[in-house]
Order: sequence, then structure tokens, then C-alpha cells
Amino acid sequence: MKKWRLRAAPLCFVLTGLLCAQTFPWKDFKPRTLKEIIQQNIEAVGASTSTRVFLAKDTLPSRVGVTYVGLSRPISAEKQDFIAQWSRSYTADSNYTTLYETELLFVQDGKEYWLPVQKQVSPYLEKELSKGQSVDLYLIRAGGRRAGDQWDWVLLVEEFQKPKPK
Repeated sequence: MKKWRLRAAPLCFVLTGLLCAQTFPWKDFKPRTLKEIIQQNIEAVGASTSTRVFLAKDTLPSRVGVTYVGLSRPISAEKQDFIAQWSRSYTADSNYTTLYETELLFVQDGKEYWLPVQKQVSPYLEKELSKGQSVDLYLIRAGGRRAGDQWDWVLLVEEFQKPKPK
């Protein structure tokens, strides 16, 4: 994904609202599952048990279908630090980290995922969706950090849409 896109999406919401919604690169986001993205992360890290941080250069812009649970929490200091480290490495926007303050809880295939959602997007998502409602999230992967023997994968929600009726 080109660096300008990482900066353009948040600026659109702040500056021009609906007009810029048309310029969001919807088609750049490929359908995937969260499990597939995490599997790609695991493959990228490899078998190394000494690796503590994985900064994803390929952001894998993805559209994932999930269920909105309706719970939120502040992003931990450790996750904020990780986002800052990734941002310094791969974006040209020094303020990118400030776009993420809250994580929302989603479920896919019975598994829960806390995902950071851009602060410009989060209020709309919470207002437009009801608990238990399906939603398509447009997210990018930043990578992850190992906490003990578990990985805390960081997938950043850039935008959302209600699924189109089939």
C-alpha cells in the first residue's frame, strides 16, 4: 500500500466528510478472514522463538466480515507504543499513532478480536451498528508483538461498511 493512502483516509474524514468517502480506496482492500491474516503473520515471523516484534511492511489491506459486539476499551500503552514504532518505520505521518485511542470488540467464526479503530471512524461505527450486527471492516495489518509465548497481533481498522444484502 502506498504511504499516501495511509495518510489520506483520516484526512478525508476530518476535512470533507462525505465527499472524501468517495475517495477511500475501497477496491484496494481484498476479502480475507482475520484467521488468514494472522496465519500470514505467523508465516512471516517463521519458527523463531526469539523474535519479539514483527513490523509489517506489507499492510495487506483487507476487508473482513465480522460481528460487532458493542464493547470498547482504551488501547493499552504497549499497543500504542507498538503502533508508534510501526508508524515511524512505515508511514510518513508522524501523527498516525494519535488516530488510534480505542479498541472495539468483534467476533469472527466464534473468536473474539479487539481491534484498534480510528477515532474518526469509531463514533460512526458505534452509532450506526447495533450489538450483534454484521459489519465489513477495512483494515490494515501493522504486525504484532510477542507477550510471553503469545502474539498480540495489531490490525488497524481504517473504515467500515454495512454488508450489502445478497
